[in-house]
Amino acid sequence: MNIRRRFAVLAAGCVVLGSAQAVSVNARGQGQVLIYPYYNVAAGNTTLVTLTNHSAQAKAILLRVADGENGRSAASINVYLSPGDSWTATLFDRGGSEAPGLLTQDSSCTFPFDNSLALPQLPDGRRYLPLGFEVDDAGSLGVERLREGYIEAVEMATIRPDTATFAAISRNASGARDCGTIAAAWEAHSGYWLAEPLRDLANPTGGLSGEAAIVNVAAGTIFGAAAIALEDFRVDPQDQPRGSSASVAMNGVFAPGSGSLLVHALSNPQAGTAIADLIADGRALKATYPAPSRAIDAVSAVLSAAQLAAAFDTTPALGATSSFVLTYPTRAFYVDPAVSGQPVALEPFDALFAGAVPLQHSAGRAFQLRNREGMIVSRSVPAEGCSAGCAQSPLLRSTETAVEVIAPGGVADVLLDSHLHGDIGASSGSRLPIPQRGSGWLLIDLEQARGGGIAPALRASLEGYRLRGLPVLGTRFISYINAEANPGVLANYSSAGPMSSVAHCVNSQNQACAAATP
Repeated sequence: MNIRRRFAVLAAGCVVLGSAQAVSVNARGQGQVLIYPYYNVAAGNTTLVTLTNHSAQAKAILLRVADGENGRSAASINVYLSPGDSWTATLFDRGGSEAPGLLTQDSSCTFPFDNSLALPQLPDGRRYLPLGFEVDDAGSLGVERLREGYIEAVEMATIRPDTATFAAISRNASGARDCGTIAAAWEAHSGYWLAEPLRDLANPTGGLSGEAAIVNVAAGTIFGAAAIALEDFRVDPQDQPRGSSASVAMNGVFAPGSGSLLVHALSNPQAGTAIADLIADGRALKATYPAPSRAIDAVSAVLSAAQLAAAFDTTPALGATSSFVLTYPTRAFYVDPAVSGQPVALEPFDALFAGAVPLQHSAGRAFQLRNREGMIVSRSVPAEGCSAGCAQSPLLRSTETAVEVIAPGGVADVLLDSHLHGDIGASSGSRLPIPQRGSGWLLIDLEQARGGGIAPALRASLEGYRLRGLPVLGTRFISYINAEANPGVLANYSSAGPMSSVAHCVNSQNQACAAATP
């Protein structure tokens, strides 16, 4: 289905009242933006996606599936949720050279699913949206690129009650919804959203949550993890109560080649700033960036990590495997010239996207593996100023992509079958990894300079603050195989959870940033 990109971002001038609202990670799991760190449809997996509206307001949401190599849009759909509504969908593989698909049987209104006869059908008649992307970067051309990645859900606007749009997406007395009205709103020549993009809409207010579960029926495993929630992604301090005006509301439909909405963070429409609210070095901190030119930095700031850490288990007697998925949702804005508009990589990244880098050519990152007694069993040495003379130092090697799947030792997790596989404990320039180390915990150092270069840090905020490390989400996957659960019964146990992280901030004098002003 060929959908032309149409998008409206309107901001009214206003006088700022009260304290500034800012983009932040909501530890309670609800917000205006959700980032699902990983989906996977390889190795017989399907990924189940859930999106829930906990608020008393109806929502217009843009859901974007991003490929794992460069974060390019593989699919984009609009989801319309009434108050308290929840929407589910499945990402599935079609095998061979066929691209994966996105399928939903949920009654909540979506576009382009609703009333679309142009979408392909499964043998049972169900219609699905095939994943795809515009091939104009250095990435691979095969469908394996689409079999893993991450997902974004961005609240574009709330839907005003007592409007035609609200009535259409809500259940009527018979329990049905009039999703045809939503599809008609985008029809050429007659659609009301083509002429009035913000009709019936108001500013976003948050209250969204989500989960993704990677399910393998044949293997008997399920890796389920909650989406990361960003609060106050787009706010207008004068919009009181929240959702009264449409000054920062967005609306649009997007073709697969369209980009991420994460670039549209906004905290103060009049001043043209996006503010990040985070904890760095144990202190509350607010960092301000000009918007729209560097609004993406506010999102990167709240995701920045100097270190990631999590427990692992690779004990052979337990049939244990561990993988660490590192997701960089904003990476393309710094490494893809088609997105950044720059011919060189922007801080905090040090190289342009060049496709999935072969591990023997990976610059690598510093790490520590500790056993359960706290003893270091493997690590990278040394660090600062290291150049060619340290070529054989053990490293964490990765593919330098938007999603990286790392495993202790060199054995990829067969349950994920990732083509973005990296390893931990391999010597630079060698294909032979250090053997797996049983159980313990891993620390990944993201703020250390690589190959004698400059330590990675986000571009300075207007206050002069620089977040060290990289904007990343870490997720740990562990599975166990129990061959003795019962006679003749093979039991699998699996879990997924976020890696812990710390943020470090330095000022223009390379000193720790001051505490935020109350």
